[in-house]
Amino acid sequence: MWAGISLEDKTQLVFVPGVGRRAGLTADGYITNIFLEHVVPYAGFVDEDFILMHDNARCHTARVTQQFLREVDLRTMDWPALSPDINPVEHLWDELNKGYEQEIQPIRAFSRIESSFVRGVGRYSSRQRQIMNKVDEEPNTGCN
Repeated sequence: MWAGISLEDKTQLVFVPGVGRRAGLTADGYITNIFLEHVVPYAGFVDEDFILMHDNARCHTARVTQQFLREVDLRTMDWPALSPDINPVEHLWDELNKGYEQEIQPIRAFSRIESSFVRGVGRYSSRQRQIMNKVDEEPNTGCN
């Protein structure tokens, strides 16, 4: 799953189905399914000072992804290695996961997992203030 947040708003929750150990996004999938459909329109909505904060996942750091970011003129924050704790959205994922684990323990069907997360995100949708607080609470990380 993928989602983006800012001080004022959030993107749609994007489900990225996959199978086995290779589940997840490729760089091409990240560009096509995330950037073109969600990030680029969202960045235009936020403002001209938009800076993308994403970590060092392979699909984020791939050469094709970096070239795409230059082509569409999306600025990114330099990201220290092994530092997911400085990303506010990771704290929200942790909270969603806790609620998910308590709600449905042994569900394996992707559609049921997906609907559970949609319900969880719905609960948090009304808590945009919490998102703002998470961003405001983050100390100066040294990322420029």
